[in-house]
Amino acid sequence: MMAQKKPQKSSKPNHRSNYKKVVTEKKWPEISFLTNEINFDTINAGTVVTKKFYFTNTGFAPLQIQKTEVSCGCTIPSYPFIDILPLEQGYIEMTFKSEGKMGPQHPSVVLFTNCKIPTKTIYMKGVVR
Repeated sequence: MMAQKKPQKSSKPNHRSNYKKVVTEKKWPEISFLTNEINFDTINAGTVVTKKFYFTNTGFAPLQIQKTEVSCGCTIPSYPFIDILPLEQGYIEMTFKSEGKMGPQHPSVVLFTNCKIPTKTIYMKGVVR
């Protein structure tokens, strides 16, 4: 009967056995509004209404508002062109020009950001008489 040889241990360390897969998740900014809709009630035709939409970057990276799209030419957005750091606050100003409008109105602005969900929409609503 032959004696079995024990397998020899390699002098090289086995790095794979100690390898742990490291998954790094990207840190994203997150734009969080106090409200995404403001009611301007009832106004007379020709009135210009400006409202501020306050937000906080509740994410973990600098927030950038890259561009906006409006629902009609009657809506004008104004927003910060600088990075909003995590936990910093800012606002977007939305102006609605009611000239030539009548009845219920619901103008909107779509914000394009560098957030994980890149678009966010803010609205104003009210009635023009």
